[in-house]
Amino acid sequence: MTRVKRIALRTILSILIVITALWLLGRCSQDFGIRAMMSQVISAGEPARGQIEAFYQQHKRLPRDAAEAELDLRSPSRYGEPIYYDGGRGELRIVARDLGGEADGKSIVLRAEVSSGKLVWICGSYDMPAKYRGGSCSWTP
Repeated sequence: MTRVKRIALRTILSILIVITALWLLGRCSQDFGIRAMMSQVISAGEPARGQIEAFYQQHKRLPRDAAEAELDLRSPSRYGEPIYYDGGRGELRIVARDLGGEADGKSIVLRAEVSSGKLVWICGSYDMPAKYRGGSCSWTP
């Protein structure tokens, strides 16, 4: 192989390595961005969570449905709506949107459980990939 061909081959390989590195950085930054916005999805359930806690303090049980506790299920975040309440399971389900990637349309679940007479909240998901949820939201049924 001539010297010119070797230089051309090295140049092409260098360009391919740079392109691959940039692609990998783009993928990592997209995942990081989605994970950063996930905190807004989780915090979108805070107002309803507070209302459920107030209901529990007064009645010593979880509400059967959103109407009984007069839950305001409007989201303060554009990334976490709509919000649903399942009284049978004691779960707030917050649907992620506008995050991008495979996280869109998936949901975060805040589950209320009674432990020693107090409400304990567990964060998790039935369908959100674990890589986006973070360590504090690791419950999976």
